[in-house]
This record gives sequence, C-alpha cells and structure tokens, in this order.
Amino acid sequence: MKRMSRQSTRPAISCRAALLPMLIAGLLGTEAASAQTMQQRLHAVSAHMAQLQSFAAKLSSSQKGKLSSGAQHLLHAADHWDEMAAPITRSAATLNSPLPGRAFIPSGPLPFGEVSDPGTDLVSRVAGFTQSETSTAWCGSNVLVAYNDSGSFLETFPLPRGLSFNGYSLSTDGGRSFTDQGFLNAPGFFDFLGGDPVTVCTDSNTFYQSSIFQTVNQTPAVTTFLTGVSVSKSTDGGRTFADPVAVILKDLALHFIDKPWMAVDPSHPNRLYVTYTDFDATGLILPPIPSAICPGNLRLGIELVASTDGGITWSSPRVIDAGCYPNLDQGSNVAVDGTGNVFVAWEQFPAAIPTNELDIVKSSDGGATFSPKVAVAIVTPVGHSFFGLLQGGFSNNEFPSLAIDRSSRPSNGTLYIAWNDGRLGVTPDSYPPGFVGITYNFGDAFVTRSSNGGATWAAAVKVNDNTGATGSPADHYLPGIAVDSTGRVGVCFYDRRHDTGNFLIDRECASSRDGGQTWVNQRVTESSFSASIAADLLINPVYMGDYDGVTADSTARSEGFFGAYGSNARGNPDVVSARFGD
Repeated sequence: MKRMSRQSTRPAISCRAALLPMLIAGLLGTEAASAQTMQQRLHAVSAHMAQLQSFAAKLSSSQKGKLSSGAQHLLHAADHWDEMAAPITRSAATLNSPLPGRAFIPSGPLPFGEVSDPGTDLVSRVAGFTQSETSTAWCGSNVLVAYNDSGSFLETFPLPRGLSFNGYSLSTDGGRSFTDQGFLNAPGFFDFLGGDPVTVCTDSNTFYQSSIFQTVNQTPAVTTFLTGVSVSKSTDGGRTFADPVAVILKDLALHFIDKPWMAVDPSHPNRLYVTYTDFDATGLILPPIPSAICPGNLRLGIELVASTDGGITWSSPRVIDAGCYPNLDQGSNVAVDGTGNVFVAWEQFPAAIPTNELDIVKSSDGGATFSPKVAVAIVTPVGHSFFGLLQGGFSNNEFPSLAIDRSSRPSNGTLYIAWNDGRLGVTPDSYPPGFVGITYNFGDAFVTRSSNGGATWAAAVKVNDNTGATGSPADHYLPGIAVDSTGRVGVCFYDRRHDTGNFLIDRECASSRDGGQTWVNQRVTESSFSASIAADLLINPVYMGDYDGVTADSTARSEGFFGAYGSNARGNPDVVSARFGD
C-alpha cells in the first residue's frame, strides 16, 4: 500500500491541477466559446482525474473492490484518462446543441416499457451508450426514474457548465410511457455529478435526486478538490431540477465519499436523510494526522446527514458505524417509517470470517442519536469465491434493500430487508487450479422482516421459487423491495433460471400477501439477454451496477409496484420498466 511523503500532509498538486486557478479566473463572468470551452474542459477534467488517481494510489486492489460501481467507473476513467481524453473530446465535439447550453432535447414519449431513449445512445462506437443503476420514485400519476448515463457525460462535456453522469426519465401517466429528460444539471464548470443516483418524492410535484458529487474549492493560495454528495430538487413534477446542493463535502486528498442513499420522512415531507460511505485515508498520511481514527490504515464509515427544510440546508455528518480495514462497512440504505423513525441498514465485512453481516440501527430523534446496531442476517457472498465475480465476469454485492410498511393495515410499521445470498448454492469450483476450497456460490434472493422496530428479525425466506431450468443451479441477484398501500410486499431481481448454462439473464418480480412468508414469482422479460461488459470505455470493465430499485406509490393512490432496470436486449444496457401487482 502506498503512503504519503513525510514532508507533507497533502499530496502535491500536479502540473495539470495547477492550471485550475487560471481556468477559473478565465471562466468567471463570461461564457467561453465552444473551442475554448472544450480545451478548458479537457484541462479541468485532466486535473480532476489526476487527483482521483492520487487518492486511489492510497488503496490496495482489495480496498478498491469495496467501492460502489459508480465510484469504480470514476477510478476507471481516471486510470485511463490519458488515452481516453482525445477520442472522448472528438466524440463530444460532434454533438449538436439545439438550444444554448443544452445538448439534449426530450423527443417525446417512448414506446411502452422503454425508459431511456436508445436513439441518443450511439454518439461513439466505444463510449456513451450505457445506462444502468436505476432508482424510481412514484407519486400519483408521475413516475421518475434516475440512472447512470455515460451518454450524459459526453453531452455535457462540450458545455460551459458542470459534467453529469446522471440521466433521468419522466412518466406523467403512471409509468405507461416515459420521456427521456436528458442529463441532470450541474451548473459550476468544475462540478461533476458522478452517478449512483437515488430519487424520492413527497407529492406529485416534489421530487429529489441524490448523486455522488465532485467539485473544486479555489482560494488565492490553495486549490482543493472536494468529494461528496449532492441533492437536486424538482417542484414541477420531475420535469426540471434546480441546481444541486452539496449535502456533504470533504477533501479528496484525504477522503472519497461513496454509495449515497436518500429517504424522506412521510410524516414531515421537508425532512430528508442521506447516508453514504466515507473512504477515509487520514490514517495513511505521514506524518499521522492527529484526528485519524485508524492510524496507518484506511477507515470506512457509514455516515448520515439530515435536512429539515426540504434540502436547502444540511446538518453536520453523524457517524453511524465505522471500521478499520480489513473490517469495513459499505452499501447503506436509509428509510423512514410513518411516525418519523429513521432506520439505516448496511453490509459489514468482518476481517476474520468468510461470511458478511447485514446490520441495522434506529433513530427516534431525527437522526441525532441511534440505537446500538442489530445483526439482521449472516450473509454468504454470491459468485466466485476467488475472483468475487458472477459468471460472465461482472461484480456483485449483497447490499441490503430496505422497505417499510406504511399502509393502514395491521402490518403497518413492519420492516423488510432484501438481499442476495449464496448460502444455498455453494458449489466446488476447480479454477484457478492449485487452490483449495474454491467455490462458486449461486445466489438466491432472500427477504427477512421485523415487526418490533428492528430489534429482532425473522428467519430469512427465499423469494425465487426454483433453482433453475431443469433443476440446474442458477443465479438470482440484486433484489429491490417495496411495500404498497395494501401492505403487500414486492421484490424484483435479476434471474438466470431460464438458462441451463447460467449465462443469460431475465428480470423476475415476486409479490407476497402474507408479510413475506410465501411468494408468487412472475417473469417480466419476454426473452433473456446476456451480460454486457467492457463495451463502453467510460465504464469499469466488470460493471453492471449495484442496484435497481423497486417502488410503490408514495401517495397511496395506487396499488402495486413499479421498477425500472437495466436491459441488454439491444446489445448494450438501456433502462426499461415493469409495473406489476395492480
């Protein structure tokens, strides 16, 4: 593991980073011409990528493996930026801007089931056509889907504004048709919305989107690269969003903020909560920083910030849980029940044992204090035990998906957590040769529930109702969960039961009317599709995302569930949708 020089507590700013003061001064008060903007963009992104490389150099390969998919695509871009810069610049320069400052104009409703517009995908033969990691918010007739979109990166590259890796689409007819709204706006030239989107709504007019966020703070003496989370707000039903507000920012020389999640309090709609993981490298700096919690080591912590005024201002961070590597926490998920209790769940990776643990805490005072953590389940990781990948060469995790029953039924207040688990599918594997105990752990989708505010949890129940075609084992992974206005529970997940070779992928959804004890499965894809990796140079080669959300109508006007997901049916990932259980 690399450590910093003893002569400084801050990495030296590279020659590319040193260009930023001049760039900022040149951009203040004026809108640069297109060619000048492109050149400034190239220098600015190069400087930012250099700082990302500087932080990544502090991490071992196994530590980098715990980053979210969104974070890994940022580091992948940083590692390969020198060879990517020229072709990306040429591709971005070919884009037309129909209106000043906007490279994409919504073209109108898409055909049934389509969420992102595939007609805007192919701006380059090697970049710009990947959409994945969906989050869905549903309020009345309006449904909004947010997702990672590498095309947004290229659309915003030539513009005199911030970069965006975030796309979103809106339906005003309950999810029957969608209009691709283009990229989520970031106004500052040195702002970068880095993906991992989560969206929520409080009514049919008010929607929020959170994102990984990078920016720069410039003073006469110091240029500081910052890492954090932003939240953008819409008051017109999700058609447009105001400029993002930074909810947490830390020095990128010492921290990397990753895997944000967001929730709103249904009893007080102006109360918002955001959780995230802080990859804290203050312990790796030499000489040691006095405040470092893990001297000589990397600290990974789950933290929370809160807003009581609809996202205008945010609290200082509250540490939920933290560990010194190789003990670590990642993949937080926050939810709020009908009376304002806040719950945060995450995955813990203990150093000494091969299994992981799902934990949860509760706050009854708006996130000011939290209960001691409770172990929800012991988890067997899914996929190849040596490489940590699913068959087909893409990454996977067991991050929890948390949902709360807010219906008027007796089940109100019940908590549910879904995740994928390899406990039932552990199978000996012969590769790589010469190693003992190598297994491939076929995944199943599991759900557990708590009826006493998370204090205790029922035995986990398997959601997928078979092991695969003709009895062969199969992977079922990345489940999302929601509870509708009747108290019914819905779960959707990726599924390989229809392929005896366990390569091809389908989308399966399941519902339960008895609190998650029994499940009825439903295939929502008409045909199977293959994994799509290493197709887009803007994306990590083993990237297929960490989550695809499922939601119910937050206004309780409709029954059933809605979930968007990534489909590779056209040969590259697009976002499509499924509504079920009406």
